[in-house]
Amino acid sequence: MAWAIASRGQTYRQMGQYAQALADFDRAIGLDETNASMIAGRGETYRQMGQYAQALADFDRAIGLDEKDAWAIASRGETYRQMGQYAQALADFDRAIGLDETDAWAIAGRGLTYRQMGQYAQALADFDRAIELDSSDWYLYGRALTCRALGQEEAAASDLARAIEGARAAETASPDDWRNRLNLAVYYLASGDLAAAEDRSQAARDAGVNEGRARDAIQDLNDYLRLFPADEAAREMRQRWQRYVEERFPKGDRREP
Repeated sequence: MAWAIASRGQTYRQMGQYAQALADFDRAIGLDETNASMIAGRGETYRQMGQYAQALADFDRAIGLDEKDAWAIASRGETYRQMGQYAQALADFDRAIGLDETDAWAIAGRGLTYRQMGQYAQALADFDRAIELDSSDWYLYGRALTCRALGQEEAAASDLARAIEGARAAETASPDDWRNRLNLAVYYLASGDLAAAEDRSQAARDAGVNEGRARDAIQDLNDYLRLFPADEAAREMRQRWQRYVEERFPKGDRREP
C-alpha cells in the first residue's frame, strides 16, 4: 500500500503537481517510516520546489537509512549545487559516482558544479564523459557553455547545433513535451536566436505549463546567468517566468519552508 501511494506521489511530482505529491509522500512515509526511497522521493519534490532545507533533511534521513543510495546522494549534491554550496555538492557527486561510475546525470551534475566554480577543465572532462555514456542534447548544451567559457567558440557552436537538432526532432515527435521545448528555448537563447527562444517560452506559458516545468525554466536560466550575468535577454526571460510562477502558483498554494 505504501509503495503504491508513493508511486502516485512520484507521478504527481513528474507532473509538477507538488501539493498532491507531498500529500502522497507524507501518507506513504507515515505507513513506512524506514523506506529510504520514499523519503528521498519527498526530498526530491522539495528540491524541485526550491525548499532546500526540507530537501536536505529528507536526503540526509534517506542516506542515513541507505548509505549506498547513489540517486539520493546525487540528488543531495544537486540540492547543494543549487544552493551554491559547491564543496558539499562535489563531495556528494564524487560519492555517488563512486557507487555508480556510469551515472551520466551525476557526472554531468559534477561537471556543472565545476563550471560554476570556474574550474572549466574539470567541467569539460565530466561533460565529455557524460556524453560518452548518454549523448543527450542537455549534456551537449552543458558542454557547449563550458567550451564557450573556455573561449572555444567553434566547439561550442557545434555542440549547440547538435543539441538544437536533437531537441527539434523530439519537439516534432512530442510537441506537448514542454520540458523538451523549454530546453530548446534555452539552447536557442545560448545560440543567439532570441526570437525562437521566446517563441518556445511564450508558447509554454500560453499553454499553462505546470509549476514543475516553470521552475525548471527558472533554474535553467539561473544556471545560464551564473556563467553569463550580463546577458539581458536571459535576465528578461527569467523575469517573465518568475512573474508567471508568482501569478499562477501563489505561495499560499505551497508549503512554506
